[in-house]
Amino acid sequence: MFRTLLARGKLLVLTCVIAFVGGCSKGPSDSQVIKDWGKFRKDENPSILKDVQFKKAEIVGTSVSGNVAEVIVRITGDWIGDSRSSGWIGQTACGGFNPAKGQNQVVERKFIYKKFDSGWRLEENQLIH
Repeated sequence: MFRTLLARGKLLVLTCVIAFVGGCSKGPSDSQVIKDWGKFRKDENPSILKDVQFKKAEIVGTSVSGNVAEVIVRITGDWIGDSRSSGWIGQTACGGFNPAKGQNQVVERKFIYKKFDSGWRLEENQLIH
């Protein structure tokens, strides 16, 4: 009886360890997120991209819950377009950049990923500020 309980206890602990270690994912890799940012920019209308010179994109936070990951990407760039423009808002690659702020602007975007058998896939890209 004691051996049976001990064996069941070990099995339960082993199951919990496998579920905890094997079941936790870190989300998409940093290189995948930066690649997805580059693809988002590449797919943008060239007339929009002419206004901002992007300098840097870095990951500043990741949250994973089950098969969904949210990644915060901080983007630094300079406004190089027409200073009389009203700037870009919304979901363009230049969204959040403003001519009045000039150089060294920082914008954050939230990339939302979903986990599939083949890996993480970017589902949504939101402007934070």
